[in-house]
Amino acid sequence: MTHRNIVTMDGGSSEYWRQRKQGFRLIREAEWALSRLERAPMSTAAMTTTATSSPSKT
Repeated sequence: MTHRNIVTMDGGSSEYWRQRKQGFRLIREAEWALSRLERAPMSTAAMTTTATSSPSKT
């Protein structure tokens, strides 16, 4: 039989709620950054870098 350490959380503690808020804030910021990245137009610098980074034929 496997012995497992089960950690209990006190849902009424201020530390629990502080960590929970911080975790959700990080998730929200990551989702916001992804949505900005998806909506951002591709810059001409990115297109130039992509076009010139392919191997040249000699």
